[in-house]
Amino acid sequence: MDISQFSYWIGMAGITAFAVTAVLALATRGIDLFSAVVLGIITAVGGGTLRDLVLDVPVFWAADLNYIWIALGASFVAFPSFVATKFCEEPFIRD
Repeated sequence: MDISQFSYWIGMAGITAFAVTAVLALATRGIDLFSAVVLGIITAVGGGTLRDLVLDVPVFWAADLNYIWIALGASFVAFPSFVATKFCEEPFIRD
């Protein structure tokens, strides 16, 4: 594995981390799945998009849509897992 492949996979890990972090931060506010996914993608690729626009270079996710797909998948996985763990924390029997 050369340095460009390593950098690519580190970027994918960063996209995943930012998408999951955004979804977990927003899920406590009672948003739905669609909103969580959209905001997860925006958070995951937003900083790099601004960087590319300021530097006047092609936007990274427009050249390789795998970044969007990874952010989409990470958001889809994070939201239901958060909802499931939140549901399991509630007691089944209420007084």
